[in-house]
Amino acid sequence: MGKTRYAVIYRRPNGKYLARIRNRLGNLSKAFSALDAAHRWRCDTLSDLENGRAVVLGGEVVTVAEAERQWTAPGFEEASTLERMTP
Repeated sequence: MGKTRYAVIYRRPNGKYLARIRNRLGNLSKAFSALDAAHRWRCDTLSDLENGRAVVLGGEVVTVAEAERQWTAPGFEEASTLERMTP
């Protein structure tokens, strides 16, 4: 992958840009056709995660309200979630 002016956004061989977020809850990545869109997604997502407006659930970023709906849904495996979240 090629480098861009942003350290955490890479240009893929197919011409798209891959934005990555690495934190203690896991790794997230998303592909974009425009570099500015990739940078904007990364900045917005990091802001939401740091300010408590979003969480990582199942490898995806979801709002806190959506996460609560999924956690309280019937059939949600609480034990496996706790195992993934504890170090």
